[in-house]
Amino acid sequence: MEHLLPEERQTYLRRFWESLMPGGILIITETPNRVWPIEGHTTGGTWWIPWMRPQTVFTRMRNVEKYRAYSDVDFYRCGIIGSSYREILDCLGRPDDCVELSIQVRRYFKTLYARAVKKSPARGLAVNLLGLSEPLLCSLLRRPPSAYMPFLNHLVFQKQ
Repeated sequence: MEHLLPEERQTYLRRFWESLMPGGILIITETPNRVWPIEGHTTGGTWWIPWMRPQTVFTRMRNVEKYRAYSDVDFYRCGIIGSSYREILDCLGRPDDCVELSIQVRRYFKTLYARAVKKSPARGLAVNLLGLSEPLLCSLLRRPPSAYMPFLNHLVFQKQ
């Protein structure tokens, strides 16, 4: 997702959704998470970029020698700007026949991030704490905790 242009994201996601049969599942995985303050996917750890508008990011990054000659398309293709949770829903067109499984499946969060727990004690602590509070967070935020994690934005939708 993060390597597609915004209009391509919308086109592809809608086509994928339309091609699903009832009961079909669409899994969307995207690395740079717009909610997390550090962009570690492309730049190696530049702060605040995920919270900026794309044109602001592109202008800022062109001040860095490595990115000076990059076009806007080059920036999108390298994956520097990911989608937000809301943008993904908007790209899907917020269909009435859409059920978000990542909100409804119990222990989804801990299952999804089991590998991250093994890689880092800090991630393990975060995953375990958020895993315990997952039902409450889903109710309050009306989105899965995975929509906020820095190392993977992973969403699962089922067509009714």
